[in-house]
Amino acid sequence: MKKAKITRLYEIRRLNGLSQEAAAELFGVSKSYYIKIETGYCKAGRGFIERFRELYPNEDINIFFAA
Repeated sequence: MKKAKITRLYEIRRLNGLSQEAAAELFGVSKSYYIKIETGYCKAGRGFIERFRELYPNEDINIFFAA
């Protein structure tokens, strides 16, 4: 399931025409931290998930909890 999480976050970013740098800025995190979340290298923190919910209220936050 890790691949689905990575794919969905990537897809959302690309559908919104955002670079990784722009997405990181939107989330209020460093580019390196954003990339680590998008690639599955580390898990998203609570603040990131809450910001995701604000930015994309129609998206399922469970993408961050998939095994």
